[in-house]
Amino acid sequence: MAGSLRAITYPLRMRNPGDNRVPTLLHSRPSWLVTQLATQVARVLTDAISTAEFRRDRYPPLAAVEEFGPASQAALGRRCRIDRSYVVEAVTELADAGLVLREADPADRRRNVITLTAEGRTKPAELREVLDRVRNEITAPLTARTCADVTAVARPASPAEPDYRLSGKIGRVDTVFGPTTRVMHAMEQL
Repeated sequence: MAGSLRAITYPLRMRNPGDNRVPTLLHSRPSWLVTQLATQVARVLTDAISTAEFRRDRYPPLAAVEEFGPASQAALGRRCRIDRSYVVEAVTELADAGLVLREADPADRRRNVITLTAEGRTKPAELREVLDRVRNEITAPLTARTCADVTAVARPASPAEPDYRLSGKIGRVDTVFGPTTRVMHAMEQL
């Protein structure tokens, strides 16, 4: 049949099933290395934070309210670089857990202001201890100098730096790349 997809068949036997080397094309690319590292860190972090009976993706809004004080949901989304619909879900879960209060802003009833509860003021410190343990585990094989270098490369290439936008032409003009590509670009500059 013209234009139909054919099934691709693979050999039933691997050449060397015990060989788990990564192809040079992959491990020589910063983008692949950063993605692998991010996947591993996310896995370790998710496991560690779940032991504190918390979800990893709920920490950023909680941390933002702790550091910057009461904020609207829209402000939390901007500060944490997350979609507002996600903020609504996160704040609902945090409120259900008794960590934040969501109240109408007296200056603008259409907006909600998020504040920490007494329990919400203690949770970030508990989570920071978990984050410190994860950081120590992840960076154990690195020297202090290497850790500082990684931070120096990653910080300007991260969404934490709102003015940093790496753009290029891949399929269309002015594509804005995500954080992994920014880190890769920054690493290639070293």
